[in-house]
Order: sequence, then C-alpha cells, then structure tokens
Amino acid sequence: MNLNTFPPLADPDAETKVNDTRQLVGKAINDLRDLSKSLHGEKIAELGLPESVSNELKILQNTGLYQTSLEVTGSKYRLSPQKEMVLFRIIQESLHNALKHARAKKITVKLLYEPSLFRLTVSDDGAGFEPATLNSADTGIGLKT
Repeated sequence: MNLNTFPPLADPDAETKVNDTRQLVGKAINDLRDLSKSLHGEKIAELGLPESVSNELKILQNTGLYQTSLEVTGSKYRLSPQKEMVLFRIIQESLHNALKHARAKKITVKLLYEPSLFRLTVSDDGAGFEPATLNSADTGIGLKT
C-alpha cells in the first residue's frame, strides 16, 4: 500500500524500480492470499460470515488509508459453511479489486438476512468502469468468470 502512495518520480530508472517493486510485492501478496485462503477455512466457519467480514474490514481500516463499514440487516442466521466460505472469498476479491483497480477510499459491505433470501452487496467510491467498453483481451479471468 505504501508503494502506491509514491508520487511520480522524476528519475525514470527510479520509477522503473518502484514499478517493478510494486509488481513483485503484488505477486507476493497474491501468493500469500492464496495460501491464506487455504489455511483459514475453519476460522471462517467458526466465526461466521459477519464476524469474518468485520475482521477483514478492520484490517483495511487500520491502515489509515480507507474507510470501511459493515451493515448487517435482518435476523442473522448461519448459511452452510461452504456458502459462507464462497461468499467470504467473493468479498475478499471485491475488496482487492476496489483497492487495486478502482482505487477506492471508502468501502461498504452489506449483508441482508431475510427469511428466504440472503443478499450481499459490496460498494465503493472508486473509479468504476463501463463493462461494454472493455476489450476481453485486456481483462483477466475475474470479470469473465
């Protein structure tokens, strides 16, 4: 995150080094995220979705760079552990995308519990994009999936 706060540098070689470092750190973060995902499934099942999401948002909030909020509406109930895990991973990826691509500063996660419906919403104040203008060759598999 600190690397992303550097202003453009006058020295092209230094700018290249900073960009290379961003890429290396990004790869390390992705590798660590993948490892983390495989290790903490039981913790998410233990805590439940709202508490797991709250913890994830607190990590971002504690950087001092982002404002986060979690809104839980309705009477909470447990979904199957597999569903909660998938929803949590969707939220993690949404947060990652909001920071990396949208450059968001404020992120809100809403969990709506209704008797026959569960609804998840992740919103942010980021740049956004127009899906119709994206060239499929320029996008990763996230949007395609």
